[in-house]
Amino acid sequence: MKENINRPELESCDEQNSLNLWDYKPWWCQPWSIILTGILAILATFVVTKIVWLRLLVFATILAWWTYFLVLIPKMFENSAFKVQRSQLLDNYAIREQNQSRSDY
Repeated sequence: MKENINRPELESCDEQNSLNLWDYKPWWCQPWSIILTGILAILATFVVTKIVWLRLLVFATILAWWTYFLVLIPKMFENSAFKVQRSQLLDNYAIREQNQSRSDY
């Protein structure tokens, strides 16, 4: 965990142990900004063009973008962070057990 010491944006993330991806992202990469940008892109398509297939293409692209960045990536991050935390806990437990067995001698 000490490798993040030079990254002040991560210092407020509860010692870098959060399972929430959004705790590590800047303000412009939060769910509200992703949704707002997508809505603005869809609205811009409605204002700029009357071509239905182009509107549908933009909407489908934005929907895929939202699904990827708002659903899949956070879930993968949570799973990965959980595995790292679990591994660290097991390592700490093994080290404690090893130290305790040494002190018994």
